[in-house]
Amino acid sequence: MTLLNLFPQHNLPPNFCSRVGNACSMESYVPGDFDVVISNSVIGLVGAFEEQKRMAAEIRRIGQRYLVNTPNRYFPCDWLTLIPLFHFLPLRCRAFLLHYLPISPFGRLKPYSRALEWTARVRDLTYRDLRTLFPEATIAKEKVLGFTKSFRVSYGFSVTKT
Repeated sequence: MTLLNLFPQHNLPPNFCSRVGNACSMESYVPGDFDVVISNSVIGLVGAFEEQKRMAAEIRRIGQRYLVNTPNRYFPCDWLTLIPLFHFLPLRCRAFLLHYLPISPFGRLKPYSRALEWTARVRDLTYRDLRTLFPEATIAKEKVLGFTKSFRVSYGFSVTKT
């Protein structure tokens, strides 16, 4: 198992290795290098749609199969802060709140420029976005109380319905 992250990870179980890198640019890997690529709620944190396109292309290039999970842009509760409708606020308003209130997973984001940068990198995806990024994939909707909470994008797995 190879874990790719922006920082090294230590004390991993046997058969795990940590690599520092950028999911939008994995040129050290060749096409089909991995049996399965798994990404859980990462693609919504890499920045603008152009960066998301680059990450999706890299996943599709290096993985023989893949599973990508990401929150739904239109779910009423923000997945990072758990505050209803927070993700629909203007960027500067979200950054202001993240700077002054301990509502992020990291507490208050200081200085304000860090809160602004972090907020600008978050871009939740829609079903249509995912269809564009992963045209050959199966996209399943994960629901909570009738709302689509997130999407599970998969490719290369045979699905047996029971």
